[in-house]
Amino acid sequence: MYVGTYLGLLQMTEEDLAKAFSTVAKRHARQLDVEHPCELFAGWSRENVQALVPFTRHYGSSGGRESQQLYHDLFDRRATDSLALLRDLHHLWLMVQEAHMTWIVVLQTATALRDEELKALCTDAQKHNHRQAIWLRTRIKSGAPQTLIAGP
Repeated sequence: MYVGTYLGLLQMTEEDLAKAFSTVAKRHARQLDVEHPCELFAGWSRENVQALVPFTRHYGSSGGRESQQLYHDLFDRRATDSLALLRDLHHLWLMVQEAHMTWIVVLQTATALRDEELKALCTDAQKHNHRQAIWLRTRIKSGAPQTLIAGP
């Protein structure tokens, strides 16, 4: 059974997502419309990591290295200008999509296993994940024209 592989991947994905949201919040702290939502979203991801613990104990946990590589590929730089913010938000959106698909896989597995508690966690987490994606999409759409047209 590979359930533990995906639970490990999900746990690491949410850990890295929390770290990425916190990184963006700190990197762009002067942007209050970015800092506060990013800290909120980081908290949601940290809560998801903790909520997964009983399930990783039960099913095991062996995956997740890919998500760490994704975080480092996307966030190992230091720029803080408006283009860097746009790229950071875009990168967060990519990581949120990774989490979204991983939650879908785990939800389908929980359904097959008839694990109602894991299904409930997946459903709740997907609601937060959806709100993260909507906020990112909205913020990117509103900031992209000014950033790309105004330039440095």
